[in-house]
Amino acid sequence: MRRGVLYRIAGRLLWFAVATLAVPLATSIITGDGTWYAWLIASLLAALLSLAIVRLPAALAANADSLRRREGFVTVVFGWVVIIFFLAIGYHLTGEFAGFAEAIFESCSGFTTTGATIAPDIEALPASVLIARSLSHWVGGMGIIVLSVAILPELSVGGMQMFSAEASGIDADKLAPRIAATARRLWILYVAISLILMVLLALGPMTLFDAFNHSVSTIATGGFSTKQASIGHYHSLYIEILIIVFMFISGISFTVQYRAFVTLDQKALLKNP
Repeated sequence: MRRGVLYRIAGRLLWFAVATLAVPLATSIITGDGTWYAWLIASLLAALLSLAIVRLPAALAANADSLRRREGFVTVVFGWVVIIFFLAIGYHLTGEFAGFAEAIFESCSGFTTTGATIAPDIEALPASVLIARSLSHWVGGMGIIVLSVAILPELSVGGMQMFSAEASGIDADKLAPRIAATARRLWILYVAISLILMVLLALGPMTLFDAFNHSVSTIATGGFSTKQASIGHYHSLYIEILIIVFMFISGISFTVQYRAFVTLDQKALLKNP
């Protein structure tokens, strides 16, 4: 494997960790929950590491457009490990978790959309931590690598190896001639479904904050909630039906959904097992 290629892509992927940490940082500043320093430190560490890696001589001379299959697998592993690790740093610095092992567990559970938690009292967590948990579900639901392929121009060719290696519940069946365009279309669909559910939930007995958190958690088929009793807290048939319907929708391949609802290829839905 070519170390320069791996360094170059790793440096780029670290910026997704920075972007992910920026959301709870902004939430903390807006709500005044006092945890802003934790997210700032974690994001600065990720940014500094990225700057250090991309300036290595091997990285500067590398060309990521010719990404090989083995390099794709290694990059996928790195991308997932690093984003889990830096979110765990943020969790740990907030002081809301007993130790770093617990923070790693919470972060890993979020990004893998497992939904298990070690937080004893969900409703006692600061708003920034609640947002970070839900956002980790949402990013992990579609996949950090699929997002990177959609956004990073240098992966528009070699990104197929990473796209295939991630296996995040979607298939690599191309919706467009270029894999980057395919990734972008899948993310647009993902965002659209999330926004629709958020609006519908906000029309019920949910605050906009709770609607956002439950929307991204549901679309990722994860399960993190802002309430100790999850959606049972609301005692609302309206919310329960919405969650059931959108969990079912989110359990269907997004590639199949795109073909069925965007390109109006109904056979894609009807013939899919």
